[in-house]
Amino acid sequence: MSVVSLSLVVEDGTGLINSNSYVTTSTVDAYWTARGGTAPLWLTYDQPTKNAAVMNASMWLDDAFRNSFKGYRTTRTQAMEWPRLAVLDEFGFPFAPVPAEVIYATCEAALRAAAGALIPDLDRGNLIEEQGAGSVHVKYMAGAPGLPSYPWIARILTRLCTSQGGIKLTR
Repeated sequence: MSVVSLSLVVEDGTGLINSNSYVTTSTVDAYWTARGGTAPLWLTYDQPTKNAAVMNASMWLDDAFRNSFKGYRTTRTQAMEWPRLAVLDEFGFPFAPVPAEVIYATCEAALRAAAGALIPDLDRGNLIEEQGAGSVHVKYMAGAPGLPSYPWIARILTRLCTSQGGIKLTR
């Protein structure tokens, strides 16, 4: 079975109909190199893995925050959630067509996507009461979230999201 390699098409701020990423892999390389720490991990991945991670991170970001982003998509036909209209910062100035926060959040998500699925398939709906293997034992508490959460990514995007969790209030 051969793997089909998709080319990255980075959103340039015009609302491309075929974009599949907010960043290039070079941008993610620079982001993690500047921050040190986990940069060596990202830099060990091969180019196809990085491409897939960047595309998956961008798709996940759009899906996870679609209902929380302020403003409106600029066109009906654009492939991604950004650029957007009517998104102003706390001083009333518009953000860039693809804000730095979206770029940074995509870089953060790309590292996680390269290491594994951002939204993993859940075994039996994650309704596991107890699980054990040898000396390791896991029992989920009632109400524990079924999917992983990424609070640092959500924090990066705070200025671009509504505070009502996606519900837009008007008077």
